[in-house]
Amino acid sequence: GGDQLIEDDAIACLKDRVLPLATVITPNLHEARRLLGDPSIDNLETIAIRLLELGPRAVVIKGRDGRDCLTIQDHEGCVWIGDPSDWI
Repeated sequence: GGDQLIEDDAIACLKDRVLPLATVITPNLHEARRLLGDPSIDNLETIAIRLLELGPRAVVIKGRDGRDCLTIQDHEGCVWIGDPSDWI
């Protein structure tokens, strides 16, 4: 529903202490924007790359159009998962 489920200081702790230990994070667009502190950012590839800078080994951003954006540390660019032509 878009309600914030954790306090702002908990988000800071998550970013500083948990994300650097994570293998994969899978935020949706709203959660990713909240982690980055930028509610206006819209490009999923940019968001995924910026989230990698917080320390996880991989990021999958759940997209609005049924496609997800995957980026992995030490790999260039992003991979798009899911194809709207596969929708039922």
